[in-house]
Amino acid sequence: MHCDVADRDVRDFQETWSLPVLRVGGDVSDTLGDVAPLLNCLAENLWHQDCVTARSASHP
Repeated sequence: MHCDVADRDVRDFQETWSLPVLRVGGDVSDTLGDVAPLLNCLAENLWHQDCVTARSASHP
């Protein structure tokens, strides 16, 4: 399934929800090397979110 999304819609989403949008190509691939950068980015964002949450919880 393929769907084009306007850059403006992506920016609006990111600004509204304060979430990054991770972009990937439309090619089908089955190698870990192709998805590793996406998974690394996702892991870094989740780690950062946990750090921010932990700081908020420790400062009542």
